Amino acid sequence: MERTGEASRVEEDRPGGATIAATAAPVPLPAGGPTATPAGSPCPAAEERVAAMRWSIWDGFFGSLSDNLVVPFQVLFALFLGATKTQVGLVIALPLLVGSVLQFPLASLVDRGISRKKMYLYTNLVARLLWLPAAILPLLAGRGAAANLFIALVTIRSVFASAALPGWTSLMADVVPRGRRGAYFAWRNAVVNLAAFLAAVGAGSFIRSLPGGLGYQLAFLFAFLSGCVALVFFTRVPELPAPANQQSSSPGLGGDVTSLPAAGSKPSPVVGLVSRQEARKPSGTPWAGQIKAFWHDFAGDALGGFLWTSVLWTFAVNLAGPLLPVYFRETLLGDERIWGIGQGTFFVVTMLAQRYWGRLADQTGPRRTLLLSGVGAGLLPVFWIMARAPVHIVWAEVWSGFVWAGYNLAAFNLLLEVTPEEHRARAVGVYNLMVGVASATGPLMGARLAEHWGLVPIFAISAALRLLGLLSIGRRVKIDTDKPWRWRDLLPVFLERLMGRTGVRLRWALLPAAGAERARPSEGGLARSQVELGGPPRV
Repeated sequence: MERTGEASRVEEDRPGGATIAATAAPVPLPAGGPTATPAGSPCPAAEERVAAMRWSIWDGFFGSLSDNLVVPFQVLFALFLGATKTQVGLVIALPLLVGSVLQFPLASLVDRGISRKKMYLYTNLVARLLWLPAAILPLLAGRGAAANLFIALVTIRSVFASAALPGWTSLMADVVPRGRRGAYFAWRNAVVNLAAFLAAVGAGSFIRSLPGGLGYQLAFLFAFLSGCVALVFFTRVPELPAPANQQSSSPGLGGDVTSLPAAGSKPSPVVGLVSRQEARKPSGTPWAGQIKAFWHDFAGDALGGFLWTSVLWTFAVNLAGPLLPVYFRETLLGDERIWGIGQGTFFVVTMLAQRYWGRLADQTGPRRTLLLSGVGAGLLPVFWIMARAPVHIVWAEVWSGFVWAGYNLAAFNLLLEVTPEEHRARAVGVYNLMVGVASATGPLMGARLAEHWGLVPIFAISAALRLLGLLSIGRRVKIDTDKPWRWRDLLPVFLERLMGRTGVRLRWALLPAAGAERARPSEGGLARSQVELGGPPRV
């Protein structure tokens, strides 16, 4: 199964050695210590930033436990309830469609100054509570009705889960310094994936072992309890004030006509991403008009290119993704235990790959990291086509975990790069709206076509469209934070050190940097980031 990111988990083909105790260690300040903050700057106090980064890791760990006790098994649970392929598509499509449509109006609440922390806590609590009624569905006699009720529950849950996302994204963008995002989120993702591994393997074992749906019922109960623990940790995150230019903005996409960036604030690193007079709309503009104005303002910039190409990529991934559990169950005749092992393998490999991709992201920039990892993610359906036995999915998950670790990390950081700082929450809402519609359309179309063509042709079409979307990202999305690189930069650290000690040289490793000298990693490099963030090696 693949993943397209931590924020919107769907059943797809597609958000070692790390110790949880290490995550509780205080996070030292970025090099240079606290600096004076200009009036109106969004930078929080140093102590609050450190605390928020630390508690966010704990929230991520228990939140991941909660999600991965249930989410990787949603399609298998629907099949257990007697769902058809079309109903399987609805299990994935409806929650994504409803949640994504609400992203834009919900993001405006953040722009209006609503507490981002409270918005995340309250909506997330309701989303966790909705796992409890799902636990009683195996007791219902009519399996067809139970499948429809499950579709309704996950759809309602998506409303509240979506409401939590814009505020969380905006808050974390203010908390984590731009120069440390690659290393910090790589470490946080490693912790999140450790929890996901424990949850997926454990849930797969007891779901398979306990009869009559009892295993699924326990999974829903444990998911609720773990989610509550995650929220307790998030209550410790300080309530950071939103940026002054965000609080004072109108519900329109561009804010007030006279609003300017705070003194001393850095301009957006995106080529051509500047505020325009056309973006300035009155506060009473309807949602459709605001979206149109937003698109008119940024269609030709990196943000517009990222939005359109992300839509194509997401549609391609979700065209086949939700059907993989169906292929695993009906064609390969696999069970929950092997499925859980496969998911656990995905999470372990993802965790091990975080250091590699975090280093590459800080060294070459998020765009190039996304393109490199995206090639591997685009070819993933081929691994499933070649599978001939349930255990073969483990090898597919090894490759899946490696490439999606890089793609998800790079995509999140690239989204933060291309969104305007003064309206980041609104921009994230528009992004999630468009991507969510693509995510919902893909499963519906894929399930409908699979009824007539079978599963393998859908997988092949998905792979072709992914590579087309990746090519579009490479052509349309340009940012000035791309850094020069050499082919040798793709080597893991231990191989570079081994080559240096033994004198081994590879011909392609001697090629010069792409267009310039190799970027120096002293600022925001891996070695410094590891020490400052208190994380163990992410190999």
